[in-house]
Amino acid sequence: MLLDWEKEMTPEMFDPQFQEIIEKIGVENFLHIVEFFGGGAVYIPKKERITAVARNERIRSEFNGYNHKELARKYRLSTRSIRDIVKEA
Repeated sequence: MLLDWEKEMTPEMFDPQFQEIIEKIGVENFLHIVEFFGGGAVYIPKKERITAVARNERIRSEFNGYNHKELARKYRLSTRSIRDIVKEA
């Protein structure tokens, strides 16, 4: 739970190394993250790693047996990657 004065903080009040993150997610969200993870090391994977499962499910549902190239363009993958993904099903 944030204190009233903490809710009034602006990004400029923080160390410069955190300002870009704060501008993206907001002071309140940043302070919640600090409260939860503060003092520990946190690994944040790349976006592609987080979204791959959902992307692959969509590719499989959109695959009609003939649209490898279309799906490759849409999802910015190679046709080989599309073939591998639909094979996994």
